[in-house]
Amino acid sequence: MLDQSVWRGVAQEPKTPNAKRKIALSPWLTDMLQEQIGRQRAKNRELVFTTSNGTPLDMNMLQKRKLVPLLARLGIRRAGLHAFRHFNVSMQEALRIPLMTISERVGHAVVKGFTLAV
Repeated sequence: MLDQSVWRGVAQEPKTPNAKRKIALSPWLTDMLQEQIGRQRAKNRELVFTTSNGTPLDMNMLQKRKLVPLLARLGIRRAGLHAFRHFNVSMQEALRIPLMTISERVGHAVVKGFTLAV
């Protein structure tokens, strides 16, 4: 496993140690990812998702070309990819997942002395 992130189409080291974390995947999603990895390896590519010529995806271009038109067709207010992160946190809160678990999942550092009023 490579510890890389891609920002504006350029592969780089993740910003912080908290950016490197394990996540749980369903068997269905695991199968789909394995199929995608197989397709990429058949093309001699190391990244899971690339452009048609094998370069890293530029999330800004993906957002402009795919996400924005999709949201418009669905009648959903325009939002960036980061909105999915906020939505995910909101869903976890609604499911009453403990705050520390949510914090770990999204890669937030634990701040000593921080108190949450509920």
